[in-house]
Amino acid sequence: MKTITPMLLSLVLAVVACGDSAGILPDTGNPLPDAGIQSAGNQPDSGVNDNDASESDDPSLSFTADDEIRADGWGPMVQRDSQTGTFYLYYNRGGGEDQIKYYKTSTDGLNFSEEKVYVDNEVYSVDGRLMPEMENGQTVYRRYLYQPNVKGFKSYVSTDNIKFTEEEGVAFDPPGESPLGIAHSFASSSLVGIVYIDGLDTDESRVKLALSTDNGRTFALADENPLQDDNGATEGPQVDPFPYVLPDGRVRVLTMHEGTKTPTPGKYKAGTVNTSTSTDGGKTFTKDEGARLLVDDLGAHDAWTINDPVMIALDDGRYRIFFAAIVKNPDAAPDADMMGKYHFQILSATSK
Repeated sequence: MKTITPMLLSLVLAVVACGDSAGILPDTGNPLPDAGIQSAGNQPDSGVNDNDASESDDPSLSFTADDEIRADGWGPMVQRDSQTGTFYLYYNRGGGEDQIKYYKTSTDGLNFSEEKVYVDNEVYSVDGRLMPEMENGQTVYRRYLYQPNVKGFKSYVSTDNIKFTEEEGVAFDPPGESPLGIAHSFASSSLVGIVYIDGLDTDESRVKLALSTDNGRTFALADENPLQDDNGATEGPQVDPFPYVLPDGRVRVLTMHEGTKTPTPGKYKAGTVNTSTSTDGGKTFTKDEGARLLVDDLGAHDAWTINDPVMIALDDGRYRIFFAAIVKNPDAAPDADMMGKYHFQILSATSK
């Protein structure tokens, strides 16, 4: 989305109570701030009518929601240690000064350990990417964070994806003055890329693509509309882009689509996970037919949203998508207020 944070959830629920719209506050759990408008609906329904999450000849495109709850929290990320094979699931809980990032580990991507507090530069990085080429005879990882003071992405380099050092200069200076949204990087066998949202809260809001040809040191804008998303004004844009390099070298970008009406818990539900795939290392993308997941597929969880989908490959050849959702709290007291009736959980869906 428009990632929904705990502070935002209170605003969403205030919308339910008063019928007005409220602005989304910055989400500090992601590399870039994100913003949007919440609007209350009338009757519960599934929101946008994307293509059904139909069967596909490619099993990596057919997902079924899992019954398990992965964690209580929001803003998921997932990584796999290229050396040990360990899976890491990261997420946030709380908001403002009380926000804390947690992580769980797994040997199979299916069953996770008890949660621990994530400490930057002490735990396998939440967003480091293995670069295509070695440097000075060493494996190199880079991560990218948008820094408002320089209005650009700074790069950080590491040889173990744990301890990072800031590099000189600005890796990417996005053109224009439009507000930026969620951004994630990827590294294929030949390219390093950043997909990000530009023009937030405007009819021009869409995913953009920046590419690097020098092993992730610097980037240039490569495509202002790589997902061919031209329906933002009438159908709502694709948001929450997350790129993932498949084992066969293709690059797949997950996005979330809500339509033009933002979900309001208890009133109106919306959220569809779509994908686009590149067969040339991340230069160009083609939208995959159908949808990977619909909010209506999450009936077992009484979910009202799908936010921030991320994906990882499992050892058995399947894929798992993790995402945040606002769900009804089954343990809420009968007289609980709206903040007590709904909360964030990390859910998942697995391919065939």
